Amino acid sequence: TTLAEWQRVHRVNVEGVFLGTRAAIPLLAERAAKWPGGTAVVNLSSMAGLVGSAGAACYNASKGAVRLFTKGCALELAPARIRVNSVHPGIIETNMGGEVVSGISSLSGMGENEARTAAATLHPLGHMGQPQNVADAIVFLASDKAAFMTGSEMVVDGGVTAG
Repeated sequence: TTLAEWQRVHRVNVEGVFLGTRAAIPLLAERAAKWPGGTAVVNLSSMAGLVGSAGAACYNASKGAVRLFTKGCALELAPARIRVNSVHPGIIETNMGGEVVSGISSLSGMGENEARTAAATLHPLGHMGQPQNVADAIVFLASDKAAFMTGSEMVVDGGVTAG
């Protein structure tokens, strides 16, 4: 990884989360003061922020930073009744998930369909996730149903990090 690539990945994955959170705090604090359940920030990390992966140290570090930034913010913002949690998806059927499949294909010499099957079998549930799986987790954490959760990690990875 070049320094420029490291900086680009961290600008998007870490600095973007920091800037978004910082910009939202005044509005969230105002809303939390008026709403019985407070309010919430949900940061998107990755299963790669929980475990290392060969060839992905830069990405791992950026998503791990989001994980710990979330926990720090949870403690700092709790007095303002702003809950802060993170979601950690596995390989999801998105453009980025397709890039993972392509990477498996090019590294292994497998065809695209074989690589998709290999990516699916990485998950104990036997398939890649759907965007709706991640959306459902985010909606839950943003809702009043998660009113007593802050600093939590919701892992949506088909069981990859369970082992």
